Amino acid sequence: MVLKYIDSDGGERNCESLEEIVADLQAGRLTDDAMVFDARGGRWVQAPEHRDYVLARDAYAPSTRESSPSEDKPDSEPDPMLDVSSDAPPPSTQSHNLNRLLGVVSLLGFVAYTVHIAQRCEWSATQIAEFVGGSAGTAFVIWAVLRMIVALVPTIRTARLWIYPHVLVCVAAVQGGKEIDSYKRIRQSVRASADNAVTDLEDYLAGRPPKRRPKAHLERTTPTAESMADAARHLQFTSEMLNRAAVQSTEDWTQFQRELTELGMETLLDEPGNLSKMRASRLCIGQLRKVVDDFEKLVASRRLEQIEWVRRAELSGFERSKLLRSVNEGQQASQPLLKEFFEIERAILDAVDDMLAFLIRKHGTYEVVLGQLLFADDAGLAAYQRHQSRVARTAEKESDWFVRWTSEVRKRTDKLKKATGKLKR
Repeated sequence: MVLKYIDSDGGERNCESLEEIVADLQAGRLTDDAMVFDARGGRWVQAPEHRDYVLARDAYAPSTRESSPSEDKPDSEPDPMLDVSSDAPPPSTQSHNLNRLLGVVSLLGFVAYTVHIAQRCEWSATQIAEFVGGSAGTAFVIWAVLRMIVALVPTIRTARLWIYPHVLVCVAAVQGGKEIDSYKRIRQSVRASADNAVTDLEDYLAGRPPKRRPKAHLERTTPTAESMADAARHLQFTSEMLNRAAVQSTEDWTQFQRELTELGMETLLDEPGNLSKMRASRLCIGQLRKVVDDFEKLVASRRLEQIEWVRRAELSGFERSKLLRSVNEGQQASQPLLKEFFEIERAILDAVDDMLAFLIRKHGTYEVVLGQLLFADDAGLAAYQRHQSRVARTAEKESDWFVRWTSEVRKRTDKLKKATGKLKR
């Protein structure tokens, strides 16, 4: 029997025989506090964990140890620690190997669970690293506390290191559950925002007043919510902006039409034989031109408001610039149509004004019979028909413009529907 140990003075000693071990035990040089080299495990261990030391201490030097429960055992029950014929490793080694195996299984489980969460929540490599780092850090803090508690229990002291993988799996399970729940709620919020945007555009196309909706709140409680928040809020803000724009557009358009009606836009040519009425209509045309000019300025200011909404949006710089670019592109695409609309409105007023001026100038050379104008000469009739044709052509252009404008909005609606369909898959 050979035993290598470090005594209380820090010196390394070798006992070549059982007699030397017993002598050192009786001399007090070899005690339970000494570190003994375990040749089988290739490491230094506490003396009570070394089999040869325990055999020598319990069998030949009983005075060097305190009484233990094993002294009270009957002789008919042999102590497995004293069974020198057994080649089985000590129970502590078996427990250590089992804990090591369970620890490896837990680590593999953590890796598999992380892959599952990453696929479920559509994480990037950076987000995976953040999740792993956060879980590992939290698990380390918990493990450090548990390690101090476990260290007080000698029977499981060798399992201290392998507690960590189990703690890591528990932390990852809790954190992963929060991530999945957050991901589901954000996806639902995004889908609702897309659906609301489509509904607002369809209401706008059908002439129905859009519904006013409160501003949605998007939580940022987990890494998944934080990472998805900007992308989700982009669509959410777009929905809110479309809703607000649709409400404003409907209200502005209704007010514009009301002002035109109040000034008699539809009755300018109702009494072509009434000289005073035609002169009053020409005065109304001046006011109608001002209404058109004011409405054009209001539309321009609304477009600037949209830009300002985006600049004040609670988005990251990247998402804000992307949305700002999208709004600018949309406004540039619709600018020619809007410009054409106001040109058509002014052309209608100019055509009606020229026709009224002609009728006032020719007053007395025609008469009204059953709602029809009968001119005294063919030249006057031909000139009147030219004015009448001009008014009809401009009115037809206005009808055609509304068809094209509705088609443009429909394209945007279809595009948004496609985006919504992708989100729902």
